[in-house]
Amino acid sequence: MKKESIALTMCLLMIASYAPASSADETTDPMSTISDSTIWGVSYDWENFEGDMLKMTGVDVNEINNDLEEAAAYAGFDLEYDEVLSGTTQFFVESWDEPGPYTVSASGDSEWDNFTVSKRITELTLRHGSMADTGMASNWSDGDEEIDVWVSAYSDTLAVINAQYVEYVSNSEDGDLLVYGADLIMDGEFSISMGYDVEVGVTAANETVSPEISSEISLSFGIPSMESSWKVPGPIDYHFMLASPPNGQDADTLEIPGKDGTGYEYEEDDAAIWVDYDDTGFIDGTYSSMSSYSVELTAAGIPTDELDIDIDVFNVALSDSIPDNGYFFEEMPLSAGAMWALDCPPVMGTETLEVDGSEVQAQCGLTPPIPWPMAVMMGLSMSEAFENGVEQLGEAVVDEAEGLMGEFGLAPDGNDGSGSFVCDNGNEIPENWVNDGEDDCGDDSDENAIHPDSIWHCSVSVNIESLPGLNVGDFEDKLAAHPGYPEWCGEYVELPLSIDDSEASNLPPLDDIYGEIRIDEGAPFECDNGNLIPEYWVNDGWDDCGDNSDETGTDPQPTWVVEARNMTHWLTGDIPESDCNGELTWRPIHSTGLCAGAVEGEHLEDSELIFADCCGWARYDWSGDYLYIASPIPEWELGGARDLLSFECDDDFSLPGYRVNDGVVDCYDGSDENDGTTGGTDDFDKYERMGEALAESDLEKTMEAFGEKLEMLLEDNFPEDPLYDPGDICATMLWDTSDYRVHGMVVVLEGRVLLGPSISGTQSHPMNLSVEFLSGQAARDAKSGTESVDEMAELAPPSKHDVEELYEILGPQFIPDLDTTDTDNDGKIDFFDTDDDNDGIWDWEDPEPNTPLAEEASGNGVPAPGAVAALSIVAAAAILASRRDD
Repeated sequence: MKKESIALTMCLLMIASYAPASSADETTDPMSTISDSTIWGVSYDWENFEGDMLKMTGVDVNEINNDLEEAAAYAGFDLEYDEVLSGTTQFFVESWDEPGPYTVSASGDSEWDNFTVSKRITELTLRHGSMADTGMASNWSDGDEEIDVWVSAYSDTLAVINAQYVEYVSNSEDGDLLVYGADLIMDGEFSISMGYDVEVGVTAANETVSPEISSEISLSFGIPSMESSWKVPGPIDYHFMLASPPNGQDADTLEIPGKDGTGYEYEEDDAAIWVDYDDTGFIDGTYSSMSSYSVELTAAGIPTDELDIDIDVFNVALSDSIPDNGYFFEEMPLSAGAMWALDCPPVMGTETLEVDGSEVQAQCGLTPPIPWPMAVMMGLSMSEAFENGVEQLGEAVVDEAEGLMGEFGLAPDGNDGSGSFVCDNGNEIPENWVNDGEDDCGDDSDENAIHPDSIWHCSVSVNIESLPGLNVGDFEDKLAAHPGYPEWCGEYVELPLSIDDSEASNLPPLDDIYGEIRIDEGAPFECDNGNLIPEYWVNDGWDDCGDNSDETGTDPQPTWVVEARNMTHWLTGDIPESDCNGELTWRPIHSTGLCAGAVEGEHLEDSELIFADCCGWARYDWSGDYLYIASPIPEWELGGARDLLSFECDDDFSLPGYRVNDGVVDCYDGSDENDGTTGGTDDFDKYERMGEALAESDLEKTMEAFGEKLEMLLEDNFPEDPLYDPGDICATMLWDTSDYRVHGMVVVLEGRVLLGPSISGTQSHPMNLSVEFLSGQAARDAKSGTESVDEMAELAPPSKHDVEELYEILGPQFIPDLDTTDTDNDGKIDFFDTDDDNDGIWDWEDPEPNTPLAEEASGNGVPAPGAVAALSIVAAAAILASRRDD
């Protein structure tokens, strides 16, 4: 297997270890601590994030915030910004053996029945809690024009995992560690809540709009209990990968228990091994889970009436809790691998670790921190536990999204969101497959099908022989006199449609030709030098002709083309007489003529409906020199407009109101598009006036000055050369080849250990980050103190989350009804005082603090662990990398 595949799988396993979890054998106490176990872990306080970023990149986030404010002041407007991040992440992996003896039985047909084994136990403990808040207030004004912006956002994240994996293994004399199944006990919780409040006030041209949007989303997935067991049909060996390096001979000949055939995938350059196992049995288990979600979206100040939008689509309140419990049975997929040649000089090959005063020999390379089957069992078990909750949440969100898009005349996947289409043969397909040019039903009934929410979309054709000529004016004069569209234009199509054989056709005689004239959007433009280019390239800012004759600022006169039909032929003026040959025939009409071709396929008609092989269903109405033809068009394609009141074009041509502002020019002078006649002319004019007033103000100049000044200021906060090249950072895992256990990981920078255990013959890097690696008794003590911590208030204490500066920026609206009690009378209210009773103990460490801190320290923030902070790191890395390349 390629090293990229191994690395990718390792990353996925690491990610999987950050989700809710855990379970164990009933003879083993979950989360026990064994004095002679192998244990390691990592701890981090997110309060130090900005400082660590400064150490790594030389970029000071606080100075960048100051640059934003200074650049705004230079440009002539007010801007205040701040963000706060706090919380804790702790991660521990502990493993030990219980020799037993224990007895296990195989599953299904097997040559072995009962087998005496030992227990190999691995515990995964994760505690993560973080709170992030950000806020911004800005004001710009130029005379009577003004823009105010107020933004507050927050994010709280919690992850608690307790997972105990008990693997039943042999201890044969030859050192093999065969696996005869496993048990898993899991419990945990994952939750995230985030939200934002945005208020914008725009005053221009003596008009004001003040939209306010607020949103809060929370998701939580809890596993009160889960137990699962892995039953195998025979012994399986995957631990051997950590015993000795792979080699080319074994890659072809080694017999591996649990795998059909011999050998494994091997890559010599990285000494990488990978095995896909075959029949590895199944897992079964029971679970209880609770999935909850809450989505709230509120909006005010949005001119929904003027935009003809239902305000309710902007006010959403969804919430539900889905308890679930049950039993599951799944096949057990298993793949495993390791990479032996992942060195981080001077840490390479075999190294000597010092743990609690003892020396341990460890191999460098790449392998997961927890056993491969443990990660698989956790993933399968959690997917079963949360399947119902995730499905219900997805359905609720999709329903709301479809409602919102439908209100704007859009629909997901090009349909109205109703879901499925039933074919004539009974098959059911997704509705967005209908009329996509493919026979998805198997009987072609999905092509030329009628959308259940279609309306009759009408057009009018005139008798060509009744015109004095085929010029635009001839058509305009004739159309201006038509008596009006049939009343059913714009109405819903009543299904099912069918031809009534008892009714005679009301279509014009075969020799009568009815048609219309339209702009030929594909007509070429002839340059002064004789070149031809597409007409839409004219005046696009590029010299497409080669002599710049297409860039004159004057749009060319449109090219018009006539299209017509009778019952047996279609006719067009788009094909010149010289090209009208073969199966086509030239029909002289008036002073010119049209090129005619036979309509392919059969057609049926009755007194009002037509069905043709070429074109599907249509409805018609014939009145003298006017033939009205309607196609069933989905309402969402017309933006929901069904106003049947007539509209008068500026050239006196009339058309139904539902064709006004539909994106298609129906009046020859274009007066049916963007003229506001369908309602709200004054409203649209208001926004146009506001836009013009802002364009005439110094807003654009202010923003240009702001950008230029900010770019200059940021130069001082980004070093010319990076303090440390991210490409120089190297990481490797460390495991014991004698007992196949991981002893931790090490991160090396510039040949010195940045993070990891004490390794003989190496030096620690002088840059002291706040990430702490723990092993041995120090890890046991930390884990023991962590096991009882599973609440957000413990992992991310509100008293440690200093939002005082945010409050000064955003004002009382940031924390309504703030308690202003000052217990120790030191001038700082308890809510912002880190030692409110002045007893010398930080409030988050004080067992009896006097502060009335609410759990929701702010209720506003930015996605953890600080989206702005994360963006700052990305920006810093990008800039530094760019400069290095230069």
